[in-house]
Amino acid sequence: MIVSILDWRLGCMKYIFMIMIFSYVIIYNVAYNCGYLVTELPVGHVRFQLQQPTVKNNATGAPCDPTKNNCDDNFTPVADLPYCKQNPESTSTHPCTYWDANQDVYSKNVCV
Repeated sequence: MIVSILDWRLGCMKYIFMIMIFSYVIIYNVAYNCGYLVTELPVGHVRFQLQQPTVKNNATGAPCDPTKNNCDDNFTPVADLPYCKQNPESTSTHPCTYWDANQDVYSKNVCV
């Protein structure tokens, strides 16, 4: 349906309102108030998780999920690590221990 305005006063009022709306939106909000540059501080959090090395799945070759009960750990023995005191060939004085996912949460005073 097409509507045509026959009265010149209504036509002028229509264009005046259109100019006022354009002025408010484009000139005042966008250009003057920089409405397109609204800035807010980001809100978020950091998640950090350590997981032990696991034996790879024979079918896929991917490591298994350590939170599953059927997943086996694949730690290197501390006697084979060159930076551990337990290694007979090492000159280090620092003993090595393994911490699981529950133990690494707690902060311990360790003298180095």
